[in-house]
Amino acid sequence: MLDLRYDRVKIIRGDDAIKDNFDSISGIGRKAFLVTGKNSAVRSGARDEITEALEKLRIPYVIFDKVTENPKSLTCFDAGIICRENCCDFVIGIGGGSVIDASKAIACYALHEDFKNDTDIFECDGKCLPIVAVVTTSGTGSEANRYSVLTVGDNRKISFKSEYSYPLLSFVCPKFTVTMNDEQTVSTALDAFAHSIESFLSPKSDEVSENAALYSGREIWNVLLKSPRDPSGLSLEDREKLSYAADYAGIAIDITGTGFPHPLGYGLTIDYGIPHGKACAVFEKDFIKYNMRTEKGREKIERFSEYIGASPEEIMNKTYELSGINMKLTDDIIANIISRVEKASNFANSPYVLNKKEMFDIYKELFE
Repeated sequence: MLDLRYDRVKIIRGDDAIKDNFDSISGIGRKAFLVTGKNSAVRSGARDEITEALEKLRIPYVIFDKVTENPKSLTCFDAGIICRENCCDFVIGIGGGSVIDASKAIACYALHEDFKNDTDIFECDGKCLPIVAVVTTSGTGSEANRYSVLTVGDNRKISFKSEYSYPLLSFVCPKFTVTMNDEQTVSTALDAFAHSIESFLSPKSDEVSENAALYSGREIWNVLLKSPRDPSGLSLEDREKLSYAADYAGIAIDITGTGFPHPLGYGLTIDYGIPHGKACAVFEKDFIKYNMRTEKGREKIERFSEYIGASPEEIMNKTYELSGINMKLTDDIIANIISRVEKASNFANSPYVLNKKEMFDIYKELFE
């Protein structure tokens, strides 16, 4: 595992991280608000381990299990009210990216009862409740950073970052990912791979983010992309590598943010239910292609490619292939999707900055 100095979040890794370190939760708060989806936290065994730890510590808790994929801002606002009314003073998110992202918003809403926003950029300038993250997927990296992505209205994704929305403590236990099938695991790992390469190319990158991105990119490439996967499925060792790789990719984007495949993919996820990781992956070949037009972009892509042991062309072809997206979109649909994301800051976060016509051209070429 990469030895990386990163002190924004206390991250404890390993299959028995909770059982061996449950007392780390002690002192964070007196009553916990557990945030989960409908099934994964229970199916993976993660919720049982957390509730057992809380009971050993004699910490009462309330369970909120209504978080869905692409969590809605209003759902988080309602959860914040429930959290506040039950006098919970810290939040434990148990799940994948949607749940951890929702937990950050709930931790903010619980302390800001007059803040209700379902139309514009979510901003939380004040303090949040302390957050504990327990990860059950191997892709988001949300347990390692301050970022959250929510859905507002019916069809817009917005993001926020706050110095107060870092998890205080995160548990990364690869065994919790075993109940995800291979297809789900591939999609979440593609998200982490997107984090790696997009972070590495960011003008905001530094030594820490670059080391984290390179480590993550190589681990994911070696497990999922380098050669055909074992037909018997991903091994426990594979899942461990993917879990830790996603964790480090989350650290990388905490420093840099992501690039343009993320906002371009939002419409595919919201409008057509395409998993977020695959929706990002389908645009990675264009991310590489356009950035290769600049001297800085070409130099960084070549460095990234050499480190993970693949050519830029191999990365472009394999990420596109694994996205598995085959659909047709009309010009009007493309224009509508782009109108909802064109102002995202992600577009300026790489050596090559797309204009609106290029956004349309990319969509047109992929989905005509």
